[in-house]
Amino acid sequence: MAKTRIGAAAIFTFVCVVGLSLAAVLLGGPPAPVPASAAATEFSAERAMVYVRAIAERPHPMGSVDHARVRDYLVKTIEGLGVAVERQDATIVRSVAAGVRIGRVENLLVRLKGTASTGAVLLATHYDSVPAAPGAADAGSGVAALIETLRALKAGYPLRNDLIVLLTDGEEFGLLGAAAFAEQHPWAKDVRLALNFEARGTSGPAQMFETGPENGAVVRAWAAAMPRPTGSSLSYEVYKRMPNDTDFSIFRKLPVVGLNFSFVGGWEDYHTPHDAPAALDRGSLQHHGSAALSLARRFGGIDLTAVRGRDAVYFSLPIVNKAVVYSTLWALPLAVLAVVLFLWAFILSRGRKETSIGGLILAVVVVALFGAAAGYFGWRFGRLVELLHQSWLPEGNVLQSAPYGALLVATIITVWCALYVVLRKKFAAHTLAYGSIVLWVAAGVAAAWFLPGGSYVVLWPVLSAVLTAVVLATSGRAESPGGFRVLLACVLAVPAALVIWPLDAALFGTMGLSPESGAGMALMTVYGLGALALSIELITEGRRWWPAGLAFAVTLVCLGLGGALTHYSDEHPRIVNVYYVLDAHAKPARWTARVSRMDSRIETYVGAHPAEG
Repeated sequence: MAKTRIGAAAIFTFVCVVGLSLAAVLLGGPPAPVPASAAATEFSAERAMVYVRAIAERPHPMGSVDHARVRDYLVKTIEGLGVAVERQDATIVRSVAAGVRIGRVENLLVRLKGTASTGAVLLATHYDSVPAAPGAADAGSGVAALIETLRALKAGYPLRNDLIVLLTDGEEFGLLGAAAFAEQHPWAKDVRLALNFEARGTSGPAQMFETGPENGAVVRAWAAAMPRPTGSSLSYEVYKRMPNDTDFSIFRKLPVVGLNFSFVGGWEDYHTPHDAPAALDRGSLQHHGSAALSLARRFGGIDLTAVRGRDAVYFSLPIVNKAVVYSTLWALPLAVLAVVLFLWAFILSRGRKETSIGGLILAVVVVALFGAAAGYFGWRFGRLVELLHQSWLPEGNVLQSAPYGALLVATIITVWCALYVVLRKKFAAHTLAYGSIVLWVAAGVAAAWFLPGGSYVVLWPVLSAVLTAVVLATSGRAESPGGFRVLLACVLAVPAALVIWPLDAALFGTMGLSPESGAGMALMTVYGLGALALSIELITEGRRWWPAGLAFAVTLVCLGLGGALTHYSDEHPRIVNVYYVLDAHAKPARWTARVSRMDSRIETYVGAHPAEG
């Protein structure tokens, strides 16, 4: 007999899982800025904004007139706090990927002597900008954060350890200032711990995205001391395999441990004229400064000869604003536990005739094919939406359109929810769940062996999914459990909600809808649906279509919002590279630009009727 009423278990599970998932994504931002009226010992973003506005009046690349203006302003401002500024004037030669970089830099340094120092804590950022940007975020935010941190430290009690504040020069030209400090300054040998502050956008939380070997102790201190810790060992595992560099890359060559911070939201402003004070999120600045101040006090008061420890797996939990930290030694045992629990749960289910080996194999194939199709769709998604705007809608920054990011995820959820109802006519609930889980158990074992810092992404949601399967495995109907089992299943959905969906959002925030990010977001969505397979069973009650219909409605809303809101404007300008090309042999010179549609600004260079080619 067909069901006519949606069960209380379905509604309760839907509210819990969807509400928790949305909260995990939406509550992962930076803290609110602290006003200028705050106590002198606190960090205030509003006080720090005074410095940002002065620094970022205009672009100030090394060697420019404005670079000298900013340097002199910083010296005067810091000395006004009652501390001496040392200038390191040095010539440095560095080999970089683009060739050899040679420059004369002038680093600015401050040293606060500790009461019983066991070494020096280094707080570092750079004060030069690229020629195209005023540098409010990159890295005026870091400079302002460290000056305000200095002021707050001076207003409080003295630290046990020495504190060195380093404002490097020439970072944008090849990390020249950091190299000059590490290679030539006598204070470099005293540094035991380094904290670096960067920005690759104008908003978002200050993520601790990089550390170094033997990071266990320093990461635990970060998790305990920093307000709203944000970061994960997965980002560290990924970043250290990339060619990107910051000043921290130089500091890591010293015999030190350390942490590297950056916010990456609003990266369309990165290295553009829009990296201006008006665009800088005050909450991001607050998070930068709160990290600098809290960690300066933490590391300034401990024995710096004991800050090394075995590498850690770590990840932040956005709703509770805490971080989980444990040794990488636990990665492989947790993977083995996941395998054992899966085999135990599967044997129990076979004994109750809730699944079979043949059904499991077929379910694995179905889930794998769906994952592959979703990954390919995600890879092509950004380009498809770009074609939509080029053909029928106003042009806009599709890659960073949040509605389109949500559209990608909603589309995959819609298709799976509909497909799930169809598949449930042939598969038992536990068979579909195990078909998803077995793939991710295998991925968890591989991650624990080859990428331990990223293993948490797979292992904790998978462990919870297996336990959910055990909880809902009854001698009666799996889709009709009692209230306690439903509540327990919702509790076990917490790891998936707090780990998978924030990572999905972080992929979009870091890389937008690039092919790599789109594919990653799609696969993470498929993984999230697999980890929540039995929660989906409770919601659909095996064969209800309303979850697919609701997801489809959300998909249409996201599509409409994307079409209406994604267009170029003064707030979201169109960025076009215009090139002056001179053929030295034939002598013709031309302005060229790669665009799909003309506008008045481009016509200024290439004319109203340019030739294509």
